[in-house]
Order: sequence, then C-alpha cells, then structure tokens
Amino acid sequence: MKIIYLDQNRWIELSKGWYEKNPEIYSFVEELKTKIDKNEIAFVLSLIHIKETLKQGNRERGKKLLDFMVYLSQGNYICPFSKDIVSLEIKNIFYEKLGKPKIDIKKYIFGKRFDKIVSFWGGKLISKNGENILKEMEAKMEKELRSLDNFYKIFTSERSFNSARKSGLENIELIKLFESVRIKERTEFKDTLYQAKVILVRHLVHELGPKIALWGCVMKLPINFLESEMKSQETIINLFKQIPSEYTYFSLTDRRDRDLSKKIEPNDLYDIMALSVAIPYCDIVWTEKRFGTMARELKLDKACRTNLPKNLEEFKNLIN
Repeated sequence: MKIIYLDQNRWIELSKGWYEKNPEIYSFVEELKTKIDKNEIAFVLSLIHIKETLKQGNRERGKKLLDFMVYLSQGNYICPFSKDIVSLEIKNIFYEKLGKPKIDIKKYIFGKRFDKIVSFWGGKLISKNGENILKEMEAKMEKELRSLDNFYKIFTSERSFNSARKSGLENIELIKLFESVRIKERTEFKDTLYQAKVILVRHLVHELGPKIALWGCVMKLPINFLESEMKSQETIINLFKQIPSEYTYFSLTDRRDRDLSKKIEPNDLYDIMALSVAIPYCDIVWTEKRFGTMARELKLDKACRTNLPKNLEEFKNLIN
C-alpha cells in the first residue's frame, strides 16, 4: 500500500475541484476513492492539517475542507516531527550496529485512530468549566472517540476554531523571535559557505550529539562505539542521514534560512515539521512548490526513497 501525504494547499486544490465538480479532479478523486477501498493507497492526516483547517477565516469553508479530508483519509493519521521519533531513529542505529532487530518506526508514526490526533491536540483546547472533556470521553466511551463522527464533532466546534486562531496569533510572535535569531546567525560571517558549515557543526554538536550520547549511555555502550562513524566529515553526514526526520528538519530549515530576502512565514514551521516525517516515511509527498523545490534540490527524495511530484499530472502518474 502506498502512503500519501498532501500539503494543506494540495488538499485545498483537490477539495475545491471536488466540490465544484471540476471534471478532471472530480473523476480523479473517484479513482482515488476506488484505490483507497481496495487498500492500494492511503492518505494520512496530521494534527498540523487540522490546525491549518481550523484557522480558516470562513468557518463553513473550513468544515467543508475537513469533510473532504476525512472522506479521503478514512481515519489514517501521521504524527508530526518530534524528539520521540528522533530517539527511535537513533536507537535503530545502535540496534543495527549491535546486530539486533530494528524498531518498526512506522508503527509509531502511522495509525488509524483519530483519538490519537485528539490526544495530540491537547485537553486545554477542548475544555469546559475547568474539566478535560478529552479525558472524560476516553474514560467513558473510548470506542466512540475512535469514530469519524465524534472526531468531526470535536474539531468543528466553535471552541476548536477559536483555539486554532488563537494559536496562530501566538505563532506570529514566535516567528519574530525566529527571524531575529536567523538574521544574527546568517550575518555572523561574510563567507556564506563557511557560515553554512558553522551552522551545521553547531547543530551536530549542540542538538544531535547530546541525543546520540544520551542513548549510548542508556544502552550502556562504550564511548567509542560509533568511532568509525565519526572519523570524517563524510561519515558524520552519513550518520546524520540515518536519522532521517532530524536530517530532513535541519536540511529544510537550513535551506529556508539562507535566503534572508524572504521573511519566515507563520506556516513555515508547520510545513517543515510535517515534511520532516512525511518525506522519510511516506511513499508520495505532494507538497507546496517552495518546499517541494527545496526538498528536490537537497535530494531528500533520493535520500529517503520517496516521490515528490511537482504538479497534479506527476501526482496522477505516481498514483496510477
């Protein structure tokens, strides 16, 4: 079965064509539904899709888009980028070197229970009179929580729409902070190539290194266990690529941050977090033009053995 991830804009494109009965898109969606029913393909939704949908200014339009997403995804979800996924990838490096069976990370990333998305959304966003409705529902009717109907009821409530919009405003302040840090980092040295190397080394030393060291300690491995992987720049980069979600996250962020003429957009963080899991673990990732171009230029499709179609025609060919 092919696992398919669509960027929010691609969901909107297909949804618009479906509702307006555009002949080309309508018939294509019908084909997709047939393949879904035959278990040939599966579309996945993430918390990021839900938040982006709920942030729409027009609530009715947001509901229609969510209807379409649920219609095609059939309850399949994908987790967004997190330190937990990175930890599993690091553990697999050690397991492979020790000759032990590797963890099936896809079991932790993909699922078919919408209550997982509800859990990620967080109780604060679905509360009433100080009580956590999520916990109450889980305790009293776990089965019902898994249903598409209850998923829809939760995420089309006025409270959910308002919470999503509020979080969007909070992100604007966060973006300002990211922008100031980026400008400081990217103007530290005049030589841009040297600057890029410095940022890579900083990430490896301050972000990735401690995570690898932590799991080495937890598994009680000798300090020189990965010595052969640390002997040159090439071997270090190869090791980095074995942690694909972290590698994808860094690569896309680094490529975006190099262009100081383009401001960081509020959606950038969502896009990068989503693609950092989708590109390494999905079979087809149809994303928006900017990050799709970046990913292909960085050869992330080849590194992660996935497909990154440029347009609807390429997407159709991959499906068929």
